[in-house]
Amino acid sequence: VTRREDGSCVLFRPDRNHARMEQGCSRLLMPNLPKKVFLDGCKQTAVSNGQWIPPPGQVIEREKKEVFEFKFFSRELCI
Repeated sequence: VTRREDGSCVLFRPDRNHARMEQGCSRLLMPNLPKKVFLDGCKQTAVSNGQWIPPPGQVIEREKKEVFEFKFFSRELCI
């Protein structure tokens, strides 16, 4: 997720992320998640974690990024 100058956020190649997840599900013999459900989940997660998305041009420190990723995954597991 990247923040634009106007304050809005953009998901980076969500369709390719979905395709990559489908490949992983196929390898693990898991059912695929419909694309719409995946994209809705990405959007909801970005909205819920909007306070952690840095302003345009600011780089996230590695430690903070790991915390954000952990919160993202732990939130998804709890739903």
